[in-house]
Amino acid sequence: ITIALTSGQSTSTSSGVYVVSFLGSEKTISVVSFPAGIQVEASGGHGSWKVESLYPLGELNGKGGELLRHSLSEFLGVPIQGWIVDEKTDPGMNREEVIHDLEQILGKSLVAPKTTNLTLWDSFRLLSNLFLTNTSVGDWVDLSQTKILTQERLPDGSQSYSANPALVDRLSQQLFSQPQLIDEALS
Repeated sequence: ITIALTSGQSTSTSSGVYVVSFLGSEKTISVVSFPAGIQVEASGGHGSWKVESLYPLGELNGKGGELLRHSLSEFLGVPIQGWIVDEKTDPGMNREEVIHDLEQILGKSLVAPKTTNLTLWDSFRLLSNLFLTNTSVGDWVDLSQTKILTQERLPDGSQSYSANPALVDRLSQQLFSQPQLIDEALS
């Protein structure tokens, strides 16, 4: 189960956009943090946008979460089933803080609606998976600390990042592939 979590805000170093993946068979959680300014192709032919702008762009048509989910899914090359927007999510969190924040959001969503595409059942199922998973086991990848990105200066003088697609594919295979599928040569 993979979801996109966004705060809807950003800082100079963090976009407040995270992808959280639960690998049920491995009982682990992987988290990818997107830096502010990383250029992502917006799905639906909207062109290249900074990752923190995807949700507001999609909200122009009332489909902010779906645009974010589809765009990040295409960027990483993995299916992302859900999305959550929570204004209280801090853009500069570490792995443990993201997981704790997600627990809080999912717990509250059982009694009060949140901005998400997750049903009540989905939220309950994810919360149960969080409690059954060893949250100290898993990967944390801050894309700004990897060699996947190259920094660029835009014509307006602002900084931006672009990603090397081959390195993104390699990272996605490491983080999101289930080992038994690889061992059995399945897709």
